[in-house]
Amino acid sequence: MSRWQRVWRRLRVVVLAVGLLLLGKWAWFEAIAPSRTGQDAAETRADLTMRRDYLLKRVGSVEFGVADMPWIVVSPYREELAIATLSMTTVALTNLSFTYPEQRAANRDAVRVMLDRVLSSEIRRYDVIWWGEDAIASLDGDKGHAGYLGHLNLMLGCYFLLGGEDASLRELFDRVSATLARRLEQSGVWHAESFPGWTYTADVVVVILSLRLHDLAGEPTYADLIKHWLEFSRSELLDPDTGMLRYHVSPAGHAAGTARGVLQAWNSMWLPLIDEEFGRDQYQRMKEHLLARGAFGDFAAIREYPPGQSGPTDLVSGPLLFGLSPTATGFAMGGASYWNDQHTLAELLRTAEAVGSTGSFAGRRRYLLAPLPGDAVMLAARTMTRWDRRFVSGGVK
Repeated sequence: MSRWQRVWRRLRVVVLAVGLLLLGKWAWFEAIAPSRTGQDAAETRADLTMRRDYLLKRVGSVEFGVADMPWIVVSPYREELAIATLSMTTVALTNLSFTYPEQRAANRDAVRVMLDRVLSSEIRRYDVIWWGEDAIASLDGDKGHAGYLGHLNLMLGCYFLLGGEDASLRELFDRVSATLARRLEQSGVWHAESFPGWTYTADVVVVILSLRLHDLAGEPTYADLIKHWLEFSRSELLDPDTGMLRYHVSPAGHAAGTARGVLQAWNSMWLPLIDEEFGRDQYQRMKEHLLARGAFGDFAAIREYPPGQSGPTDLVSGPLLFGLSPTATGFAMGGASYWNDQHTLAELLRTAEAVGSTGSFAGRRRYLLAPLPGDAVMLAARTMTRWDRRFVSGGVK
């Protein structure tokens, strides 16, 4: 047998192996992925419950920590991912509690465990690295800490919205909320820095939502502040070409950076819980300017930049493929779920399945090719729904 014959035989073996792998992947995908019209109610509940159980085991545990984050990510970004994973899992459990109320008590108790984790010195090290001071120990100070404190306060709000009762956490919720409100007001532009010299719209949106939850779970306190933030955002922070919120806010209160997919998709999760009118407007603008659908249908993804624009990638957006952001595609399910846009949600889920590949083990389910933060984001986004006071002591349905 000649050398070329041996090469050709090996090439055929490789091509056959790749073909079989692709065929297997396609069969797996068709068995797992939702159709264009989505899953039925029983299938959806079973799927969501198994994904919840996976996150309860991995994240809702006293053993969860920075070591659970992808090894390729270095500090302080590993701590940042750990905070996001705790926050997103909390939001997922809150959503599921409103959809399946019988799960609420177990979900609330898991949120209580995760609050201990986000308050641990291991996680709080994140802000010490950036600011040179502990975010909780410096609540009387004036430095922003919007990233860490916003997610902590969001988690506290979710805990009390689910009927949690803990005097020490209630005191902390009041203190953190008052601190964040004071810093937003003192800024003159209703924003606070996440890191020294950097103010991110995405982090401030979470801060505003956490103050909304403080009002929802207790006495109305911050309604006027939230109104001022909404007015400022609409008048000063919208991109003139797309009408979408810009990525940064300058120290002088001017919009900076471009309108980006990862921010717009992120906002699709939170803005409706703050103000439905603004949330609906921003979701529709995301679909108009950033939603990309597959040439053969059934798939959808979110562009990181509007057509004709380009920019850098970062840890938040993830690596872009033909300008599409995997992170933004996951977050965008939040808006689709909240607004019951089932067609778009099913298309985004099919894209996620094609990339992530679901696996089930011992009654738990996850995306095999996604890191743990990805599973938390996906479950939080695809379950977004309205929140109310039904579980709050003295609340109304």
